[in-house]
Amino acid sequence: MAVSDPYFDAEAYRTANGLLDESEDDIIDVQAEAISRYLEKVTGQWFNTDEMGEVRRFVGNGTSVLRVDQDGCPGIADADGVTVTGHTSFELFPLNAALGPEPKPFTSIVLTSGGVFAAGTIVDVEADWGWPAVPKLVIETGIELLAIWRGQSPRSTGNMAEIDGVVAMSPMAMSLVKRVISAYTKVRVA
Repeated sequence: MAVSDPYFDAEAYRTANGLLDESEDDIIDVQAEAISRYLEKVTGQWFNTDEMGEVRRFVGNGTSVLRVDQDGCPGIADADGVTVTGHTSFELFPLNAALGPEPKPFTSIVLTSGGVFAAGTIVDVEADWGWPAVPKLVIETGIELLAIWRGQSPRSTGNMAEIDGVVAMSPMAMSLVKRVISAYTKVRVA
């Protein structure tokens, strides 16, 4: 899965809404992508996994902790195969991010050998980035927003050309979006 993939597809949409007609699947897939990008915009992050083992670059801060949830990237999806330039002894935090009913990304790398990420130096980190799996709340919200947008939900308030208009005009759509924002927008303590 690429980070640009939609969080659900036409088949998931039709299944959730009890629809059998596949004739508009191409349009639904385009709209699912628009909703996915909208949810990214309002939360400031993406929810897919980029399973390419990409290298992302960070600037060391003179401490033993390096935050990797930056620039819209939620963090590291999978602890396997992570490499950190110049460092071999580290832990990913939170320690139990991969456990529980909704596995979450690892957001920090902590050096365990007593070293530091030298201030101002570039640190390359190779990993699978993103979420281990798209959160269920994000998928369900996306599907419901699309049903409202397409007028296939009792919560629809009329036809809108853009998802921004749907959210602005529908109290239920706004409530759904606020729920996702509350659940997944990062609150940073300086």
